[in-house]
Amino acid sequence: MEMALCLRGISKSFSGYRVLDSVDFSLSAGQIHAVVGENGAGKSVLMKVIAGIEKPDSGEIHMDGRSVLSAGYDGRRMMGIHMIGQGMNLVETMTVLDNLFLNDWMMKRGGLLISRKRQYEKGRRLLKELGLDPGLLERRAGELELDQKKMIEVAKSLLWDSRILIMDEVASFLNDVEKERLFSVMRRLAQAGTAIIFISHDAGDIDDVADMLWVMHQGRLEPGVEKESLSSEKVAEVMADGAFVNRYPRLQGRPGRVLMKVEELTVKNQLYHVNFELRGGEILGLAGMADSGREALAEAIGGVRRPDEGRIRLQEQEKRPWRRQRQDSQIAYMPGIPGEGLVGGMNVTRNITLSHMEGVQRSHLLLSGELEEQISEDYARRLGFQQVSGKKVRELSGGTAQKVLISKGLFSQAKIFVFHEPTAYLDIASRVEVYNLMNELALQGYGVIFISSDLDELAGMCHRILVFYKGRITGSFQGEEISKTEMMKYVTGVMDHGETVAGKQIG
Repeated sequence: MEMALCLRGISKSFSGYRVLDSVDFSLSAGQIHAVVGENGAGKSVLMKVIAGIEKPDSGEIHMDGRSVLSAGYDGRRMMGIHMIGQGMNLVETMTVLDNLFLNDWMMKRGGLLISRKRQYEKGRRLLKELGLDPGLLERRAGELELDQKKMIEVAKSLLWDSRILIMDEVASFLNDVEKERLFSVMRRLAQAGTAIIFISHDAGDIDDVADMLWVMHQGRLEPGVEKESLSSEKVAEVMADGAFVNRYPRLQGRPGRVLMKVEELTVKNQLYHVNFELRGGEILGLAGMADSGREALAEAIGGVRRPDEGRIRLQEQEKRPWRRQRQDSQIAYMPGIPGEGLVGGMNVTRNITLSHMEGVQRSHLLLSGELEEQISEDYARRLGFQQVSGKKVRELSGGTAQKVLISKGLFSQAKIFVFHEPTAYLDIASRVEVYNLMNELALQGYGVIFISSDLDELAGMCHRILVFYKGRITGSFQGEEISKTEMMKYVTGVMDHGETVAGKQIG
């Protein structure tokens, strides 16, 4: 099989800490190579080295038998190496169409701009191929939900004739239906000769789409194994370093008093007259596909988005959801994009304590650095991100940054915690840590809202689940009623007898 890329002896250090340690990595054309490992193993740094974003301290990179080490990011793109990273690289004030063709070769032919009609035709084909509504071309990127943004990033990559396509946690935020659309595109690209590197913490995703499995641990990469020789259970076991936990630690809770009432909440074109209650000691799940409204609801509750109608009442007091209330807020909102909600240029310790500065003050004006460090170390032990307290957030892996964001929310003294895709970038062991934290909060009487594209984890962890479809709650499941199969019928808008349930409001 034709070799697409070859890395030999790649090493990279940051601030004296070795992130990559003599990595050897060979990619075959026409194959999907899954790279797995715990958070902080070095996966994303390795991908940035391949893409030309980071320069290695030592080692060689060859393509077609020639060294490409001196070529930077733009040079690698011209060679056909393209990367979809963990973060979102969309200009949120621009339309989806303009984002697709921003700085792209399709914009010019002989120095002249290609017609808008040609761009629309190409954009419509791309979005249809990915199962997206072509009408999204006219919307601003900032109005999209996380899963839609991810798919637009994929669409951008398809504009290029990629020989090597790096997909770092691209399946995060996607539900089963959306993932299958993505995997179908990946298989088609591989059949056409593209070598794909696919990073995921989901054993099921790896089992569905990968041809080769590579495992990273503490900066070293083990030799690749053909996935055909591994069962899905073995894949999960390898990803968990031999300690796979095949269960969700949900507790049987007894919800207490009402902490929050959402009444007739409406966000233009996204959410329509939504009503529900959240009780103390309850883990409430929100499920749905792109444009279902669950993200708009989370942002309205968290004070990020201003609703057009309706109210949010906290313990019988109305909250103004369009005002971002910080120190005195009863709600901690934790978005799912790595680094969002954190200050990238500030160290981990200060990011955590920013949410409740009164908790680390020695006096009205002075902060206690010693107390800050103690608090940071405590959360680091609980969530497993030791030895990074002095690092700036922008130096962290996506998974570690997510743990810091969760720690910041836990320290905020909130009564309600909104977890928006909290496990998207976490390895299996770290996910269980987050699940246990949710249980701990529920046991202490706090209210937890858990938004996820993964129906398995919602079904495994939540006491009650609301399903959103086209801006409305169309299904409600509780206790023994919770079933992934049944929920999927509501998530996709189809009942078991084939009737659309769009517009049906579940009380």
